[in-house]
Amino acid sequence: MIKNACYCLLRARITHFEHGWVEVVAGRLRLTDPQGFLFSNVVLADLFAQL
Repeated sequence: MIKNACYCLLRARITHFEHGWVEVVAGRLRLTDPQGFLFSNVVLADLFAQL
């Protein structure tokens, strides 16, 4: 399930990485500060829509 969720995010929402809203730190996906927090609803809504 977790691998599937990560795959969906990477496959469908690579633009979030390009915008600098999310990053991977120590193997975990996290929102960046401050832009990631500003757009957190967009990122999370897209992730849940892919599941």
